[in-house]
Amino acid sequence: RFVNPIARGRDRVEFEDYPFLPHKMTKVACVLDKADVTPYIRVLSAALSKLPPIASGQWLWRGHRRRITKGIGGVVVLKGFTSVTRDRDEAIEFGIKANEGRSGERTISVVVEH
Repeated sequence: RFVNPIARGRDRVEFEDYPFLPHKMTKVACVLDKADVTPYIRVLSAALSKLPPIASGQWLWRGHRRRITKGIGGVVVLKGFTSVTRDRDEAIEFGIKANEGRSGERTISVVVEH
């Protein structure tokens, strides 16, 4: 909610969340600037760069909670930190969660080359 919009190029992100205070169950408005989030982006990037490469020919799956307009074989650029899985069923389960996401449309995609 706050890392990806900044990683995708926004300078500021606003969102509502519950504070970590006992007995306070009211959402509050939060605002973070690029300078607040950049250290987290650097840590995530450094950690991801240390992961071993995926085996050649291994497909990666992603469930989306929105429609992707590219056709089969199209190239989709996913900016920021995008999660994927090697497990197709897990990607489908993620994509079909009815109570999450703003769009009623769902898509499953596969990364064949990376």
